[in-house]
Amino acid sequence: MLKLLVAIILTLGVADQPLVASWSILPARYWVKIENGLSKDILDAHCIGGGKKITDLGLQHIPLNSNFNWTFKSELWKKVAYNCNLTSPSNGHLYYEAYENDQSFEDRYCGGRHCTWKAADDGLYLYHDKKKRYIRLGTWDKP
Repeated sequence: MLKLLVAIILTLGVADQPLVASWSILPARYWVKIENGLSKDILDAHCIGGGKKITDLGLQHIPLNSNFNWTFKSELWKKVAYNCNLTSPSNGHLYYEAYENDQSFEDRYCGGRHCTWKAADDGLYLYHDKKKRYIRLGTWDKP
């Protein structure tokens, strides 16, 4: 019986879909996207994160009306988080947590396993999948 239970857990652990609609304690695939919704600037984004292994996604220059995105798998029993620093010549800079594999983070902020951030002239917005709307969560630190 124990071998069967271990086999089921291992099988579920490599699957891309969790047992519940969004958050899962088992490894699952997640998506993060940063959109440039500014009126005139290229958006610079530098994101770093991960779990056991830290990943530097490098400095990304995001043109107007374009985006930068990445996907990753969570880790079993390990926190995975990504933090980003955005810079806009006209608006200043903004530092925020783009993702954390925590059920309250996903339910409260993203509404699922897709986190879509949008930089605008008046601040940073996050699209909530379940509410089907953008919510402003940050403002620029002016230069």
